[in-house]
Amino acid sequence: MSLKSAFFLLRDGVRFHLARFAHDFTPAGDPAAFNFHALQQALVLKLDGKLGDTEVMTCLYRELRAQVPKMKLAVICPPNLEAIYRDCLHFDTVLTAPRRPSRQEIRALGERLQGVDLALTTEPRFRPRDFLLLHALRPKYVAGLEARARCVNLPLHAPGRSHATDLFLDLLKRGGLAAGEPRYTPLLSAPCLEAVDAQLGGQRVLGINPLGASNKRRLGDEAVLAVARLACESFGLGVFLLCPPRERQLIDSVRAALPQGRLFTLPSPSTPLDLAAAIERCAAVISVDTAAVHLSCASGKPLLAIYHGIKDEGFWRWSPLGDKARLFCREGTLICDLSAGEVAAAAQDFLSALPLAASGNPCRPA
Repeated sequence: MSLKSAFFLLRDGVRFHLARFAHDFTPAGDPAAFNFHALQQALVLKLDGKLGDTEVMTCLYRELRAQVPKMKLAVICPPNLEAIYRDCLHFDTVLTAPRRPSRQEIRALGERLQGVDLALTTEPRFRPRDFLLLHALRPKYVAGLEARARCVNLPLHAPGRSHATDLFLDLLKRGGLAAGEPRYTPLLSAPCLEAVDAQLGGQRVLGINPLGASNKRRLGDEAVLAVARLACESFGLGVFLLCPPRERQLIDSVRAALPQGRLFTLPSPSTPLDLAAAIERCAAVISVDTAAVHLSCASGKPLLAIYHGIKDEGFWRWSPLGDKARLFCREGTLICDLSAGEVAAAAQDFLSALPLAASGNPCRPA
């Protein structure tokens, strides 16, 4: 570990312990008596802005709406997720805040949200903002992954290889509800779908998402070029590059490698709803471990998900869901260290296995 990394680790540890000492608390609710039918309002804390987590959690939101329709659903999220919670998931209250809210902003949020019975967070390691927010809200129950916080009286837990959906379906059962099915709800907007339809003009495309949350989850440019050429030359597909428009160098490289009119990109600026709409219109998707994996699963797309070859708890928890998904990794190898040849070979096997269909799925090599 570098000296810089050690410093940040120590700093974050000190901040955590100070915040826990000052703001941790014991909620008033009795976990043994927890029942969703007795709750008036549930709050989702999504300040991390993670689109993938939001998609995975739709299995919980759908069941709460169906089984406890009188319970209000609220969320605190950054502006990038506002339209999803308001227009796609139809939450009753949607409050936006920066990812690092000030103490004043946290107090204001606490004043606007009264009567929160349950707070739900997927933060595995609390930051000071999490303790401050929960202390301001004082819910009766807090469901979460942070085992070191006293305020989390409904710990989300499941065996080591369990999927994230198991955590939420287990919470439903603990709250007196039927677990429901482990499936996602697509996060789609009609205007965004219409825009993608106009852009594609009927072309079949392979979606390629080469970028994850860090550079370690990024495919090398040569791997992206190899997959793009393969899709176009061997399978007759266009390519929808599902990366932010700011990745100009990569986009220009792929455009130069393909025939004119065969590359499509997200609008600038783009939103999560633009990404979801693009995926919905792809014939198949190849993506590194990021939100595009879960959006593809929600849309039922044939998917090749490329993950780190480190099979820890997170590997299984956030793996793709559904029988149309194939997972590719090399034991002990990070995504960024995969060779172009390895990635292209995996893409060749994936695309070759997809049948010719009237729905526009890719076919066997031309």
